[in-house]
Amino acid sequence: MGIHFYKQQFILLFFSLAFLANSRLCAQTLSSTHLPIILIETGGQSISSENKVEAQFKIIDNANGQLNKPTDLPAYEGLISIRLRGHYSSILPQKPYAIETLDPNTGLDTSVSLLGMPAEEDWILLANWNDKSLIRNTFMFDLARAAGQWAPHTRHVELLLNGHYEGIYVFCEKIKRDAKRVNIKKLKPEDSALPQLSGGYIFKRDYAWDFTTDNWHPQNCPDRWLNFEIVYPDIEDITTPQLNYIAGYMDDAESALFSNYFRDSINGYRQFLDMPSWVDYFLLSELSGNVDAYKKSMFFHKDRGGRLKLGPIWDFDWAMKFLLENEFPYGSGWLYKVDPCTQDVLYVPYFNRLLEDSTFQKEVCARWQFLRTTQLDSARVFAYIDSAAQVLDLPKTRHFQRWACLGYDSGAPELGPFPTTYGGEVQKLKQFLRQRLAWMDANIPAIACSKTTPPIDPPAAFSIELVPNISHGDFLVKATNIPAAGLKARIFNAQGQHCATFLLNNGETPLDLNAYPVGSYYLQVVTADARLIYKLFVAR
Repeated sequence: MGIHFYKQQFILLFFSLAFLANSRLCAQTLSSTHLPIILIETGGQSISSENKVEAQFKIIDNANGQLNKPTDLPAYEGLISIRLRGHYSSILPQKPYAIETLDPNTGLDTSVSLLGMPAEEDWILLANWNDKSLIRNTFMFDLARAAGQWAPHTRHVELLLNGHYEGIYVFCEKIKRDAKRVNIKKLKPEDSALPQLSGGYIFKRDYAWDFTTDNWHPQNCPDRWLNFEIVYPDIEDITTPQLNYIAGYMDDAESALFSNYFRDSINGYRQFLDMPSWVDYFLLSELSGNVDAYKKSMFFHKDRGGRLKLGPIWDFDWAMKFLLENEFPYGSGWLYKVDPCTQDVLYVPYFNRLLEDSTFQKEVCARWQFLRTTQLDSARVFAYIDSAAQVLDLPKTRHFQRWACLGYDSGAPELGPFPTTYGGEVQKLKQFLRQRLAWMDANIPAIACSKTTPPIDPPAAFSIELVPNISHGDFLVKATNIPAAGLKARIFNAQGQHCATFLLNNGETPLDLNAYPVGSYYLQVVTADARLIYKLFVAR
């Protein structure tokens, strides 16, 4: 069963246990800590998901190993806007927040350097209610950066909100376009033609539906399809040509991936995808057992003139756990093979297809073997966890007095037993990784290190003819040597706006544009090795 089922079944239990836990709390005081302290004062305003509120913001972060006290001079002090963030995590007792640093004179966003991170205005306070090791996100982000991919920088902090102690948080960078974050070109509203139109973009698989693709439908639920949410440019700012371009690029990438000639190194999917980022995303997602990795909080980005990269990685509070779902309770099994229809949001099918290509298999095999002797060496992995847990050893007592969530399933449908101590939670995390690393060592060869694929037959030559090129609206598309599965064809107007999509087969296919205004139109046909454009004109 999918996550949606478990969330529905457990949500009442979560709130019941959370109420009982909070009813046992003693008021916590924070006198000193070696972690940075964040103080936020909203002036009595309540924080919600819908509206940002302005607040006073301070960071206490003394140098030279000195303890931090709430009354110390701040390393930074200023104005922020703050709101709740997260879909599921925002309903849990410890709330996550999105923060923007503001210019106190203008009230506009302003970039500042916080806690040693590059200057920016957008920041995240990740809550740890659902991660009782307190280090799942920091561990995975560190691992991704060590592997050469960008991931948010982090610092553990303790939060005082309106004078109330709220526990340990992970303060981190928000995923966004910036020279020091996702380093892609800035798109301007006037960028409506190539090469400027080709980037940069950030989008993700999640709940929103800014654009969709329809190259694949799962057998068990063919009425569902893949949807994507625009991250950069903002959906309010992106122009129609820009949205059409990135939606078309993703559509074309999928068409190539699911074509008969997807393995072709020149004409197949490789012309669209940045393979090192896809290989790393696959391995890190599978290592962590992140049940969200292939369906939500799944980021993509594309720079100007570049191929589509997968990442940055994000959202690991459900990861590295013995979960009661997806046949994944004991650190074994492949997430990419999960039936997509069992999920509240469809799992993407990309890695099932990619692993049918011997070249991709070899890249996965070689990368795993390299990482296991470097960034994923067992000694390095467990040294990081031990070091991070030691840093949190003292403040963790305050945190779990504030949030009495130890000893029961408090956020994800995990397999018991549930440790009653922080040390037990750390050991359970290490147990998962120990078993998962061993399982992947034993099973990577079966999917990536010893398989071969058949040679690629060259595509048959085909032809397409439009009759006539100028018409009152009734056209005929004559096609020969079209693959048996047909070819996707799309109609665009002169402004690049998508008008219609249809499947082109051998023979004559009527094309009725009588309902369209007079003007130039373009028929785009996507094949395994080309994107062909035919011009036609609607006259009256």
